[in-house]
Amino acid sequence: MLFKPTDDLVYESTTKQPFPPPNCVFIESSFANEIQRKAIYRLIRILERNGQKPSALIINGDLTNFGHSFQLELFKIEWLQTIPIPLLIGLGNHDYENNVDDCIGNNCADRMLRWFSEEYVPTMTNFFGEFDLEKKSELWRSEYEGSLAYTAKICSKLDNGSNSGELIF
Repeated sequence: MLFKPTDDLVYESTTKQPFPPPNCVFIESSFANEIQRKAIYRLIRILERNGQKPSALIINGDLTNFGHSFQLELFKIEWLQTIPIPLLIGLGNHDYENNVDDCIGNNCADRMLRWFSEEYVPTMTNFFGEFDLEKKSELWRSEYEGSLAYTAKICSKLDNGSNSGELIF
């Protein structure tokens, strides 16, 4: 990403402006995310060349900053479509908890729960066992109950020939 000299990239922390402007936070977040993603991708490829490709990658939360739709779409493109192994995902406080009663109509928290339970979990049936979430709907209102915990089978046979290991996530 190239920046023009006119771009407002300098941030001075003062008591008048205690937090950086959103564009600075986005640039920092985007850059860190790209570095992490590329490093993980390279590590997977190195392990794969040595016959040790991982079964899955665990990402335990903070897929987004605020659960906004553009942030979720960016996560899907940059992580789900890029990393060449299954991702075992959990929602973090930035995806869900911090957004309850903090977004109009709870759309941010609801969006993340809907995506997680209705789009993501069904694509992982080869991995997932039990999933602790129940959705109750009445007209336009949905309520979710459960811990969002799931069990995942991460390999079919262990080195000693015994049955697969399970991961509680």
